Amino acid sequence: MKDTLPVILNVYKIKKISLLDSIGINIYHTAIEYDNVEYAFGKIMDPNVSGVYDINPMSYGGGSYLESINLGKVTRREYFVKLDKLKRLYMGDTYNILTKNCNHFTNDFIHLLFNKKIPTKYTSFLKLGEFLRKIF
Repeated sequence: MKDTLPVILNVYKIKKISLLDSIGINIYHTAIEYDNVEYAFGKIMDPNVSGVYDINPMSYGGGSYLESINLGKVTRREYFVKLDKLKRLYMGDTYNILTKNCNHFTNDFIHLLFNKKIPTKYTSFLKLGEFLRKIF
């Protein structure tokens, strides 16, 4: 493809949470890097502001960096059209640690761009949220 740049999934292990660690559940933060900027989703109390934010790549402070996965390449136009769509869906006040978190955002973004998902080894917390939603 002409004028394309790589899309990278950056993965971090969230600092230990004793209860979850004791039952073997690791929690991961994921973000999407494009053109030397990392995009993720977090909680913002203002219902008029997107929870999608950008930072310098691999600078997330809430956990330790694990790896970067090259997902493929897209044009700037394709990337930012899809990012803008997700920014409207991922408003900051809709953040929920179990049902709408950073991993849901990156999973949806990867799906829009490449019809792929986050590697299953990083989705244990997503699965816990789905399980809890079914029983409550």
